[in-house]
Amino acid sequence: MSGSTADESLATNPRIDVLGDTNILSLIFDNLVPDPQGTEANERSDRRALLNVAQTCTTFMEPALDALWKILPSLLPLLLLLPSFNLVDDVYMLGGFADGDWERFDVHARRVRNIYMKPLRSPISPEVYLLIQRMRDFAVLPALQELCIPDNSSLPLSSAFLLPREHLKTLELNNSAICTPQFIYQFIPFISDISPTLTHLVLRGTASISLDFIPRFTRLRSLEIQLSGTYLYPQTMEELGNLEDLVNLILDVGPVTPTLAPIRNRRQRTSSQPSAAVPSRKFYQLRHLRIIGTPMTMSRVFDHMELRSLETIIIDEKEDVSGSSTENFWIRCFERLSSSHLVSSIEINQTNQRRWGHDHYSLSMPWMSPLFGRLRNVERFVVKGASLSGSDGDFHDLSIAFPLLKTLITPPLQHSHGLTLASLSYLTQQCPELKELQICFGPDITKNITALKETKVPFRHEHTLQKLSIASRFGNLNVTQMAEIAQFLQRAFPNLKVVEGYGDYRDSESWSQILELCVIFQNVRFGLPDERDT
Repeated sequence: MSGSTADESLATNPRIDVLGDTNILSLIFDNLVPDPQGTEANERSDRRALLNVAQTCTTFMEPALDALWKILPSLLPLLLLLPSFNLVDDVYMLGGFADGDWERFDVHARRVRNIYMKPLRSPISPEVYLLIQRMRDFAVLPALQELCIPDNSSLPLSSAFLLPREHLKTLELNNSAICTPQFIYQFIPFISDISPTLTHLVLRGTASISLDFIPRFTRLRSLEIQLSGTYLYPQTMEELGNLEDLVNLILDVGPVTPTLAPIRNRRQRTSSQPSAAVPSRKFYQLRHLRIIGTPMTMSRVFDHMELRSLETIIIDEKEDVSGSSTENFWIRCFERLSSSHLVSSIEINQTNQRRWGHDHYSLSMPWMSPLFGRLRNVERFVVKGASLSGSDGDFHDLSIAFPLLKTLITPPLQHSHGLTLASLSYLTQQCPELKELQICFGPDITKNITALKETKVPFRHEHTLQKLSIASRFGNLNVTQMAEIAQFLQRAFPNLKVVEGYGDYRDSESWSQILELCVIFQNVRFGLPDERDT
Protein backbone atom coordinates (compact mmCIF):
# COMPACT_ATOMS: atom_id res chain seq x y z
CA MET A 1 0.00 0.00 0.00
CA SER A 2 2.79 2.40 0.83
CA GLY A 3 4.35 1.87 -2.60
CA SER A 4 1.03 2.50 -4.28
CA THR A 5 0.51 5.70 -2.31
CA ALA A 6 3.97 6.91 -3.23
CA ASP A 7 3.30 6.25 -6.90
CA GLU A 8 0.02 8.20 -6.74
CA SER A 9 1.73 11.11 -4.98
CA LEU A 10 4.46 11.12 -7.59
CA ALA A 11 1.92 11.09 -10.41
CA THR A 12 0.07 14.13 -9.04
CA ASN A 13 3.11 16.15 -8.00
CA PRO A 14 2.59 19.68 -9.43
CA ARG A 15 6.33 20.25 -9.77
CA ILE A 16 6.70 17.19 -11.99
CA ASP A 17 3.66 18.28 -14.01
CA VAL A 18 5.30 21.63 -14.68
CA LEU A 19 8.69 20.17 -15.57
CA GLY A 20 7.05 17.75 -17.96
CA ASP A 21 5.03 20.41 -19.81
CA THR A 22 7.04 21.91 -22.68
CA ASN A 23 4.59 24.80 -23.12
CA ILE A 24 4.97 25.89 -19.49
CA LEU A 25 8.76 25.59 -19.69
CA SER A 26 8.75 27.74 -22.82
CA LEU A 27 6.79 30.45 -21.01
CA ILE A 28 9.27 30.33 -18.12
CA PHE A 29 12.37 30.48 -20.33
CA ASP A 30 10.88 33.29 -22.42
CA ASN A 31 11.44 35.53 -19.39
CA LEU A 32 15.18 35.04 -19.95
CA VAL A 33 15.10 36.04 -23.63
CA PRO A 34 17.54 38.98 -24.03
CA ASP A 35 16.04 42.44 -24.48
CA PRO A 36 17.18 43.51 -27.97
CA GLN A 37 17.39 47.12 -26.80
CA GLY A 38 19.24 46.29 -23.59
CA THR A 39 22.94 46.59 -22.86
CA GLU A 40 25.47 44.22 -24.36
CA ALA A 41 26.46 43.02 -20.88
CA ASN A 42 22.87 42.13 -19.99
CA GLU A 43 22.43 40.33 -23.29
CA ARG A 44 25.54 38.21 -22.70
CA SER A 45 24.36 37.40 -19.19
CA ASP A 46 20.88 36.33 -20.38
CA ARG A 47 22.27 34.19 -23.17
CA ARG A 48 24.74 32.52 -20.82
CA ALA A 49 21.89 31.73 -18.42
CA LEU A 50 19.80 30.16 -21.20
CA LEU A 51 22.76 28.13 -22.42
CA ASN A 52 23.35 26.82 -18.88
CA VAL A 53 19.68 25.89 -18.60
CA ALA A 54 19.79 24.07 -21.96
CA GLN A 55 22.74 22.00 -20.72
CA THR A 56 21.02 21.07 -17.44
CA CYS A 57 18.87 18.19 -18.69
CA THR A 58 17.19 16.86 -21.82
CA THR A 59 13.78 18.13 -20.66
CA PHE A 60 15.03 21.71 -20.55
CA MET A 61 17.18 21.57 -23.67
CA GLU A 62 14.68 22.21 -26.49
CA PRO A 63 12.58 24.97 -24.86
CA ALA A 64 15.75 26.68 -23.55
CA LEU A 65 17.39 26.57 -27.02
CA ASP A 66 14.20 27.98 -28.54
CA ALA A 67 14.46 30.93 -26.15
CA LEU A 68 18.21 31.31 -26.76
CA TRP A 69 17.76 31.64 -30.53
CA LYS A 70 14.43 33.48 -30.49
CA ILE A 71 15.92 36.97 -30.97
CA LEU A 72 19.17 37.57 -32.85
CA PRO A 73 21.12 40.77 -33.67
CA SER A 74 22.16 39.47 -37.11
CA LEU A 75 22.81 36.29 -39.08
CA LEU A 76 26.31 36.07 -37.60
CA PRO A 77 25.53 33.59 -34.74
CA LEU A 78 24.03 31.19 -37.29
CA LEU A 79 26.76 31.67 -39.88
CA LEU A 80 29.38 30.81 -37.26
CA LEU A 81 27.90 27.29 -37.22
CA LEU A 82 29.16 26.76 -40.79
CA PRO A 83 32.64 25.14 -40.86
CA SER A 84 33.84 27.24 -43.81
CA PHE A 85 32.74 30.61 -42.35
CA ASN A 86 35.88 32.34 -41.07
CA LEU A 87 37.42 35.72 -40.33
CA VAL A 88 39.91 36.71 -43.03
CA ASP A 89 41.75 40.05 -42.67
CA ASP A 90 39.05 41.23 -40.25
CA VAL A 91 36.23 40.41 -42.73
CA TYR A 92 34.01 37.35 -42.44
CA MET A 93 34.20 35.15 -45.55
CA LEU A 94 32.44 31.95 -46.59
CA GLY A 95 34.30 29.11 -48.31
CA GLY A 96 33.11 25.88 -49.93
CA PHE A 97 30.50 23.50 -48.56
CA ALA A 98 30.37 19.82 -47.78
CA ASP A 99 27.38 17.54 -47.24
CA GLY A 100 25.85 18.18 -43.85
CA ASP A 101 27.41 21.63 -43.32
CA TRP A 102 23.96 23.25 -43.13
CA GLU A 103 22.37 20.80 -40.69
CA ARG A 104 23.18 22.68 -37.46
CA PHE A 105 22.43 26.00 -39.17
CA ASP A 106 18.96 24.84 -40.23
CA VAL A 107 18.12 23.30 -36.84
CA HIS A 108 18.62 26.61 -35.04
CA ALA A 109 17.45 28.87 -37.90
CA ARG A 110 13.98 27.41 -37.43
CA ARG A 111 13.96 28.77 -33.88
CA VAL A 112 14.53 32.42 -34.86
CA ARG A 113 11.45 34.65 -34.55
CA ASN A 114 12.94 38.14 -34.35
CA ILE A 115 15.92 39.91 -35.93
CA TYR A 116 16.79 43.19 -34.21
CA MET A 117 19.82 44.33 -36.22
CA LYS A 118 22.96 45.53 -34.49
CA PRO A 119 26.36 46.58 -35.88
CA LEU A 120 29.07 43.94 -36.21
CA ARG A 121 32.58 44.37 -34.85
CA SER A 122 33.89 42.82 -38.06
CA PRO A 123 31.85 43.09 -41.26
CA ILE A 124 30.49 40.18 -43.25
CA SER A 125 31.48 40.28 -46.90
CA PRO A 126 28.46 41.06 -49.16
CA GLU A 127 29.52 38.08 -51.25
CA VAL A 128 28.48 35.82 -48.36
CA TYR A 129 24.86 36.93 -48.70
CA LEU A 130 24.97 36.54 -52.50
CA LEU A 131 26.44 33.06 -52.18
CA ILE A 132 23.77 31.96 -49.70
CA GLN A 133 21.05 33.41 -51.92
CA ARG A 134 22.31 31.40 -54.89
CA MET A 135 22.72 28.15 -52.95
CA ARG A 136 19.52 28.19 -50.89
CA ASP A 137 16.23 27.89 -52.77
CA PHE A 138 14.17 28.16 -49.56
CA ALA A 139 13.86 30.58 -46.62
CA VAL A 140 16.99 31.08 -44.54
CA LEU A 141 14.83 31.88 -41.49
CA PRO A 142 11.56 30.05 -42.20
CA ALA A 143 9.78 31.10 -38.96
CA LEU A 144 10.89 34.76 -38.79
CA GLN A 145 8.05 37.01 -37.63
CA GLU A 146 9.71 40.35 -36.79
CA LEU A 147 12.46 42.36 -38.46
CA CYS A 148 13.72 45.64 -36.98
CA ILE A 149 16.40 47.81 -38.58
CA PRO A 150 17.30 50.54 -36.03
CA ASP A 151 18.81 53.91 -36.91
CA ASN A 152 22.48 53.00 -37.35
CA SER A 153 24.52 53.63 -40.48
CA SER A 154 26.83 50.67 -39.69
CA LEU A 155 24.17 47.98 -40.10
CA PRO A 156 24.60 45.33 -42.83
CA LEU A 157 21.50 46.30 -44.85
CA SER A 158 22.25 43.84 -47.66
CA SER A 159 21.50 40.95 -45.28
CA ALA A 160 17.87 42.12 -45.01
CA PHE A 161 17.05 40.60 -48.40
CA LEU A 162 17.77 37.10 -47.02
CA LEU A 163 15.52 37.40 -44.00
CA PRO A 164 11.81 38.05 -44.70
CA ARG A 165 9.39 35.41 -45.92
CA GLU A 166 5.66 34.93 -46.02
CA HIS A 167 5.37 34.51 -42.23
CA LEU A 168 6.80 37.96 -41.44
CA LYS A 169 4.30 39.95 -39.38
CA THR A 170 6.24 43.01 -38.14
CA LEU A 171 8.66 45.25 -40.03
CA GLU A 172 10.37 48.33 -38.57
CA LEU A 173 12.58 50.57 -40.71
CA ASN A 174 14.32 53.56 -39.16
CA ASN A 175 16.19 56.58 -40.52
CA SER A 176 19.44 54.96 -41.68
CA ALA A 177 17.52 52.48 -43.85
CA ILE A 178 14.90 55.01 -45.00
CA CYS A 179 17.60 57.49 -46.07
CA THR A 180 19.60 54.94 -48.08
CA PRO A 181 18.04 55.11 -51.59
CA GLN A 182 19.90 52.12 -53.03
CA PHE A 183 18.43 50.01 -50.22
CA ILE A 184 14.94 51.38 -49.66
CA TYR A 185 13.82 51.43 -53.33
CA GLN A 186 14.86 47.81 -53.80
CA PHE A 187 13.77 46.48 -50.42
CA ILE A 188 10.26 47.97 -50.40
CA PRO A 189 9.08 46.23 -53.63
CA PHE A 190 10.79 43.05 -52.46
CA ILE A 191 9.09 43.03 -49.06
CA SER A 192 5.64 43.84 -50.47
CA ASP A 193 5.93 40.82 -52.80
CA ILE A 194 7.48 38.35 -50.37
CA SER A 195 5.50 39.24 -47.19
CA PRO A 196 2.02 40.40 -48.25
CA THR A 197 0.43 39.34 -44.93
CA LEU A 198 2.41 41.86 -42.88
CA THR A 199 0.30 43.13 -39.95
CA HIS A 200 2.60 45.72 -38.28
CA LEU A 201 4.65 48.30 -40.20
CA VAL A 202 6.84 51.08 -38.75
CA LEU A 203 8.55 53.74 -40.89
CA ARG A 204 10.63 56.43 -39.16
CA GLY A 205 12.99 58.88 -40.83
CA THR A 206 13.54 62.29 -42.37
CA ALA A 207 13.61 61.42 -46.08
CA SER A 208 10.89 61.96 -48.66
CA ILE A 209 9.72 58.61 -50.02
CA SER A 210 6.70 57.37 -51.89
CA LEU A 211 4.13 55.52 -49.80
CA ASP A 212 2.40 53.89 -52.79
CA PHE A 213 3.47 50.45 -51.58
CA ILE A 214 1.58 50.49 -48.26
CA PRO A 215 -1.88 49.56 -49.67
CA ARG A 216 -0.35 46.27 -50.88
CA PHE A 217 -0.26 45.16 -47.25
CA THR A 218 -3.99 44.62 -47.08
CA ARG A 219 -3.85 42.94 -43.65
CA LEU A 220 -2.12 45.76 -41.80
CA ARG A 221 -3.48 46.23 -38.29
CA SER A 222 -0.87 48.63 -36.94
CA LEU A 223 0.89 51.35 -38.96
CA GLU A 224 3.39 53.98 -37.82
CA ILE A 225 4.52 56.62 -40.32
CA GLN A 226 6.91 59.18 -38.84
CA LEU A 227 8.56 60.53 -41.99
CA SER A 228 9.03 64.24 -41.39
CA GLY A 229 10.08 64.87 -45.00
CA THR A 230 7.26 62.94 -46.69
CA TYR A 231 4.13 64.80 -47.80
CA LEU A 232 0.86 62.92 -47.40
CA TYR A 233 -1.03 63.30 -50.66
CA PRO A 234 -4.84 63.05 -50.66
CA GLN A 235 -4.58 59.84 -52.68
CA THR A 236 -2.28 58.36 -50.01
CA MET A 237 -4.74 59.24 -47.27
CA GLU A 238 -7.60 57.68 -49.22
CA GLU A 239 -5.62 54.46 -49.67
CA LEU A 240 -4.64 54.31 -46.00
CA GLY A 241 -8.23 54.92 -44.98
CA ASN A 242 -9.35 51.90 -47.03
CA LEU A 243 -7.15 49.42 -45.15
CA GLU A 244 -9.97 47.38 -43.64
CA ASP A 245 -8.00 45.80 -40.77
CA LEU A 246 -6.13 48.94 -39.66
CA VAL A 247 -6.93 49.68 -36.00
CA ASN A 248 -3.73 51.42 -34.74
CA LEU A 249 -2.21 54.43 -36.52
CA ILE A 250 0.66 56.76 -35.60
CA LEU A 251 0.97 59.48 -38.22
CA ASP A 252 3.43 62.35 -38.59
CA VAL A 253 1.64 64.40 -41.21
CA GLY A 254 4.90 65.74 -42.68
CA PRO A 255 5.64 69.09 -44.32
CA VAL A 256 3.13 71.79 -45.23
CA THR A 257 3.77 71.68 -48.97
CA PRO A 258 4.34 68.71 -51.33
CA THR A 259 7.89 67.46 -51.56
CA LEU A 260 9.59 66.33 -54.72
CA ALA A 261 8.94 62.61 -54.99
CA PRO A 262 11.35 60.28 -56.85
CA ILE A 263 10.88 60.37 -60.63
CA ARG A 264 9.44 56.85 -60.93
CA ASN A 265 6.79 57.66 -58.32
CA ARG A 266 5.87 61.02 -59.86
CA ARG A 267 5.24 59.26 -63.19
CA GLN A 268 3.10 56.62 -61.54
CA ARG A 269 1.07 59.23 -59.69
CA THR A 270 0.38 61.45 -62.70
CA SER A 271 -0.53 58.55 -64.98
CA SER A 272 -2.85 56.77 -62.54
CA GLN A 273 -6.55 57.53 -62.48
CA PRO A 274 -8.59 57.59 -59.30
CA SER A 275 -10.76 54.54 -58.92
CA ALA A 276 -14.47 55.19 -58.45
CA ALA A 277 -15.16 51.50 -57.87
CA VAL A 278 -13.76 51.46 -54.33
CA PRO A 279 -15.69 53.72 -51.93
CA SER A 280 -13.61 55.58 -49.37
CA ARG A 281 -13.88 54.11 -45.86
CA LYS A 282 -12.03 57.08 -44.29
CA PHE A 283 -10.56 55.07 -41.38
CA TYR A 284 -13.98 53.89 -40.16
CA GLN A 285 -12.38 50.93 -38.37
CA LEU A 286 -9.54 52.86 -36.65
CA ARG A 287 -9.50 52.52 -32.85
CA HIS A 288 -6.26 54.16 -31.73
CA LEU A 289 -4.76 57.28 -33.35
CA ARG A 290 -1.71 59.37 -32.59
CA ILE A 291 -1.26 62.31 -34.94
CA ILE A 292 1.80 64.58 -35.06
CA GLY A 293 2.13 67.90 -36.87
CA THR A 294 1.38 71.59 -36.96
CA PRO A 295 -2.26 72.71 -36.82
CA MET A 296 -2.19 73.50 -40.55
CA THR A 297 -0.87 70.08 -41.59
CA MET A 298 -3.04 68.14 -39.14
CA SER A 299 -6.13 69.97 -40.37
CA ARG A 300 -5.44 68.80 -43.92
CA VAL A 301 -5.19 65.18 -42.79
CA PHE A 302 -8.24 65.29 -40.49
CA ASP A 303 -10.34 66.18 -43.55
CA HIS A 304 -9.80 62.61 -44.79
CA MET A 305 -10.93 60.95 -41.56
CA GLU A 306 -14.28 59.84 -40.21
CA LEU A 307 -13.33 58.20 -36.94
CA ARG A 308 -16.45 56.19 -36.17
CA SER A 309 -14.72 53.47 -34.13
CA LEU A 310 -12.05 55.60 -32.44
CA GLU A 311 -11.33 54.80 -28.77
CA THR A 312 -8.12 56.71 -27.99
CA ILE A 313 -6.42 59.73 -29.57
CA ILE A 314 -3.13 61.52 -28.91
CA ILE A 315 -2.52 64.85 -30.65
CA ASP A 316 1.09 66.11 -30.65
CA GLU A 317 1.16 69.71 -31.85
CA LYS A 318 4.53 70.72 -33.30
CA GLU A 319 5.77 74.29 -33.51
CA ASP A 320 4.20 76.35 -36.30
CA VAL A 321 6.56 79.07 -37.51
CA SER A 322 3.81 80.72 -39.59
CA GLY A 323 2.51 82.58 -36.55
CA SER A 324 -1.14 81.93 -37.43
CA SER A 325 -3.86 81.43 -34.81
CA THR A 326 -4.76 77.87 -33.89
CA GLU A 327 -8.31 78.50 -32.71
CA ASN A 328 -10.03 77.45 -35.94
CA PHE A 329 -8.04 74.22 -36.10
CA TRP A 330 -8.84 73.17 -32.56
CA ILE A 331 -12.54 73.95 -32.91
CA ARG A 332 -12.73 71.87 -36.10
CA CYS A 333 -10.68 69.11 -34.46
CA PHE A 334 -12.98 68.88 -31.45
CA GLU A 335 -16.06 68.97 -33.65
CA ARG A 336 -14.73 66.01 -35.64
CA LEU A 337 -13.84 64.09 -32.48
CA SER A 338 -17.30 64.71 -31.04
CA SER A 339 -18.76 62.25 -33.56
CA SER A 340 -16.51 59.47 -32.20
CA HIS A 341 -18.84 58.27 -29.47
CA LEU A 342 -16.56 55.41 -28.35
CA VAL A 343 -13.64 57.67 -27.39
CA SER A 344 -12.37 56.89 -23.87
CA SER A 345 -8.98 58.68 -23.87
CA ILE A 346 -7.96 62.11 -25.21
CA GLU A 347 -4.40 63.43 -24.84
CA ILE A 348 -3.10 66.73 -26.22
CA ASN A 349 0.63 67.56 -26.14
CA GLN A 350 1.75 71.02 -27.22
CA THR A 351 5.41 71.78 -27.85
CA ASN A 352 4.39 75.17 -29.18
CA GLN A 353 5.10 78.14 -26.91
CA ARG A 354 2.85 80.60 -28.76
CA ARG A 355 0.19 82.39 -26.73
CA TRP A 356 -3.07 83.87 -27.98
CA GLY A 357 -5.81 86.05 -26.59
CA HIS A 358 -5.63 88.71 -23.90
CA ASP A 359 -4.79 86.04 -21.33
CA HIS A 360 -1.99 84.62 -23.50
CA TYR A 361 -3.39 81.10 -23.73
CA SER A 362 -2.61 78.48 -26.39
CA LEU A 363 -5.65 76.27 -25.75
CA SER A 364 -9.07 77.28 -24.48
CA MET A 365 -11.68 75.16 -22.73
CA PRO A 366 -14.62 76.77 -24.60
CA TRP A 367 -13.15 75.42 -27.85
CA MET A 368 -13.77 71.92 -26.45
CA SER A 369 -17.51 72.43 -25.97
CA PRO A 370 -18.42 70.03 -28.86
CA LEU A 371 -16.82 67.21 -26.83
CA PHE A 372 -18.86 68.04 -23.76
CA GLY A 373 -22.09 67.87 -25.68
CA ARG A 374 -21.67 64.43 -27.28
CA LEU A 375 -19.03 62.23 -25.63
CA ARG A 376 -19.98 60.19 -22.57
CA ASN A 377 -17.33 57.45 -22.35
CA VAL A 378 -14.19 59.53 -21.70
CA GLU A 379 -12.11 58.07 -18.86
CA ARG A 380 -8.83 59.90 -19.52
CA PHE A 381 -8.43 63.58 -20.44
CA VAL A 382 -4.86 64.90 -20.52
CA VAL A 383 -3.48 68.26 -21.71
CA LYS A 384 0.29 68.83 -21.48
CA GLY A 385 2.57 71.66 -22.51
CA ALA A 386 -0.24 74.11 -23.24
CA SER A 387 -1.22 77.30 -21.49
CA LEU A 388 -4.85 76.55 -20.80
CA SER A 389 -7.70 79.02 -20.52
CA GLY A 390 -10.79 77.92 -18.59
CA SER A 391 -13.31 78.87 -15.93
CA ASP A 392 -15.19 77.11 -13.15
CA GLY A 393 -18.15 76.90 -15.53
CA ASP A 394 -16.04 75.12 -18.15
CA PHE A 395 -14.98 72.49 -15.62
CA HIS A 396 -18.57 72.16 -14.49
CA ASP A 397 -19.47 71.25 -18.08
CA LEU A 398 -16.52 68.85 -18.32
CA SER A 399 -17.42 67.00 -15.11
CA ILE A 400 -21.04 66.56 -16.17
CA ALA A 401 -20.03 65.42 -19.67
CA PHE A 402 -17.42 62.88 -18.46
CA PRO A 403 -18.94 61.03 -15.47
CA LEU A 404 -16.60 58.03 -16.06
CA LEU A 405 -13.47 60.17 -15.80
CA LYS A 406 -10.55 58.46 -14.03
CA THR A 407 -7.63 60.68 -15.07
CA LEU A 408 -7.65 64.46 -15.49
CA ILE A 409 -4.35 66.28 -16.11
CA THR A 410 -4.10 69.94 -17.04
CA PRO A 411 -0.87 71.89 -17.71
CA PRO A 412 0.73 73.83 -14.84
CA LEU A 413 0.19 77.07 -16.78
CA GLN A 414 -3.22 78.62 -16.12
CA HIS A 415 -3.57 81.82 -18.12
CA SER A 416 -7.15 82.52 -17.20
CA HIS A 417 -8.03 83.93 -13.82
CA GLY A 418 -11.47 82.31 -13.94
CA LEU A 419 -10.60 78.84 -12.60
CA THR A 420 -10.69 78.48 -8.82
CA LEU A 421 -10.43 75.74 -6.21
CA ALA A 422 -14.22 75.66 -6.14
CA SER A 423 -14.18 73.79 -9.47
CA LEU A 424 -13.07 70.72 -7.51
CA SER A 425 -16.58 70.46 -6.08
CA TYR A 426 -17.93 69.60 -9.55
CA LEU A 427 -15.32 66.90 -10.08
CA THR A 428 -15.86 65.26 -6.70
CA GLN A 429 -19.63 65.07 -7.15
CA GLN A 430 -19.87 64.27 -10.87
CA CYS A 431 -16.78 62.07 -11.37
CA PRO A 432 -16.85 59.44 -8.60
CA GLU A 433 -14.22 57.21 -10.25
CA LEU A 434 -11.52 59.90 -10.51
CA LYS A 435 -8.12 58.38 -9.54
CA GLU A 436 -5.55 60.87 -10.86
CA LEU A 437 -5.99 64.64 -10.77
CA GLN A 438 -3.53 67.38 -11.70
CA ILE A 439 -5.09 70.81 -11.99
CA CYS A 440 -3.95 74.45 -12.10
CA PHE A 441 -5.75 77.45 -10.59
CA GLY A 442 -5.61 81.21 -10.99
CA PRO A 443 -3.19 83.12 -8.70
CA ASP A 444 -5.71 85.26 -6.80
CA ILE A 445 -5.97 83.50 -3.41
CA THR A 446 -8.69 85.87 -2.17
CA LYS A 447 -10.88 85.01 -5.14
CA ASN A 448 -10.23 81.30 -4.57
CA ILE A 449 -11.14 81.43 -0.88
CA THR A 450 -14.29 83.45 -1.60
CA ALA A 451 -15.35 80.86 -4.21
CA LEU A 452 -14.77 78.05 -1.68
CA LYS A 453 -17.03 79.71 0.89
CA GLU A 454 -19.81 79.91 -1.70
CA THR A 455 -19.44 76.23 -2.65
CA LYS A 456 -21.30 73.44 -0.91
CA VAL A 457 -20.09 69.85 -0.69
CA PRO A 458 -22.27 67.25 1.10
CA PHE A 459 -20.90 66.66 4.61
CA ARG A 460 -21.11 62.87 4.33
CA HIS A 461 -19.72 62.86 0.79
CA GLU A 462 -17.29 60.03 -0.08
CA HIS A 463 -14.70 59.98 -2.86
CA THR A 464 -11.81 57.54 -3.40
CA LEU A 465 -9.23 60.03 -4.73
CA GLN A 466 -6.03 59.67 -2.70
CA LYS A 467 -3.58 61.96 -4.52
CA LEU A 468 -4.18 65.55 -5.60
CA SER A 469 -1.61 67.64 -7.51
CA ILE A 470 -2.16 71.41 -7.70
CA ALA A 471 -0.25 74.11 -9.59
CA SER A 472 -0.84 77.68 -8.43
CA ARG A 473 0.88 80.97 -7.78
CA PHE A 474 -0.81 81.58 -4.45
CA GLY A 475 2.45 82.52 -2.77
CA ASN A 476 2.78 82.16 0.98
CA LEU A 477 -0.54 81.26 2.57
CA ASN A 478 -1.47 82.26 6.10
CA VAL A 479 -2.88 79.77 8.58
CA THR A 480 -6.48 80.88 8.06
CA GLN A 481 -6.24 80.46 4.28
CA MET A 482 -4.67 77.01 4.64
CA ALA A 483 -7.39 75.99 7.09
CA GLU A 484 -10.12 77.13 4.68
CA ILE A 485 -8.57 75.10 1.83
CA ALA A 486 -7.97 72.06 4.05
CA GLN A 487 -11.52 72.01 5.35
CA PHE A 488 -12.87 72.13 1.80
CA LEU A 489 -10.50 69.42 0.52
CA GLN A 490 -11.32 67.14 3.45
CA ARG A 491 -15.01 67.28 2.58
CA ALA A 492 -14.47 66.98 -1.18
CA PHE A 493 -11.89 64.17 -1.02
CA PRO A 494 -11.98 62.59 2.46
CA ASN A 495 -9.55 59.79 1.48
CA LEU A 496 -6.67 62.06 0.42
CA LYS A 497 -3.22 60.73 1.31
CA VAL A 498 -1.10 63.13 -0.78
CA VAL A 499 -1.54 66.83 -1.64
CA GLU A 500 1.36 68.29 -3.61
CA GLY A 501 2.35 70.93 -6.11
CA TYR A 502 3.51 70.16 -9.65
CA GLY A 503 5.28 71.94 -12.48
CA ASP A 504 7.14 75.03 -11.26
CA TYR A 505 5.21 74.83 -7.97
CA ARG A 506 6.27 71.30 -7.02
CA ASP A 507 8.26 72.37 -3.94
CA SER A 508 5.57 74.51 -2.29
CA GLU A 509 5.52 73.73 1.47
CA SER A 510 1.96 75.00 1.84
CA TRP A 511 0.44 71.82 0.43
CA SER A 512 2.13 69.53 2.96
CA GLN A 513 0.83 71.79 5.74
CA ILE A 514 -2.64 71.75 4.20
CA LEU A 515 -2.54 67.94 4.12
CA GLU A 516 -1.73 67.88 7.85
CA LEU A 517 -4.74 70.09 8.47
CA CYS A 518 -6.87 67.73 6.33
CA VAL A 519 -5.88 64.86 8.63
CA ILE A 520 -6.81 66.89 11.68
CA PHE A 521 -10.22 67.81 10.23
CA GLN A 522 -10.82 64.21 9.24
CA ASN A 523 -10.02 62.97 12.75
CA VAL A 524 -12.35 65.55 14.22
CA ARG A 525 -15.06 64.51 11.79
CA PHE A 526 -14.90 60.87 12.89
CA GLY A 527 -14.14 61.65 16.52
CA LEU A 528 -10.70 60.02 16.35
CA PRO A 529 -7.53 61.16 18.16
CA ASP A 530 -4.78 62.72 16.09
CA GLU A 531 -2.05 60.13 15.45
CA ARG A 532 0.52 62.57 16.79
CA ASP A 533 -1.18 62.44 20.20
CA THR A 534 -1.04 58.64 20.47
